[in-house]
Amino acid sequence: IVNRRWPEYDHVFIYDNTTTHCKHSPGALSAWAMPKSISGTARCSRKSKNPDPNFLVPVNKKNADSSLMYNVHGTLLKDNIQMTGAYFADGTVQDLYFPSHDAKHGGKFKGMELILKE
Repeated sequence: IVNRRWPEYDHVFIYDNTTTHCKHSPGALSAWAMPKSISGTARCSRKSKNPDPNFLVPVNKKNADSSLMYNVHGTLLKDNIQMTGAYFADGTVQDLYFPSHDAKHGGKFKGMELILKE
């Protein structure tokens, strides 16, 4: 189409696909911002709004038709989900969070240190 319309010019198309390099499934394994210790066990010198936080991944909320959900102010609504996708060398799934029935750390993120030791 371009050559027919402007045959006297050489045409170069440049595409920026940088955003596609960041595409991954919601909750995909990523070391970005992962805490070293078990969620909620690090001691903070300042008061925290959430004294026992858990390391969760924010993802966009979607309607039943897969369209994005917004609040009344036009801001995207978010859900926080557990990170997934870790495997041991033998191919078995590695849980990144303690089981919900664990007495001390139920549902908490294990932390990089413990995950690497496993």
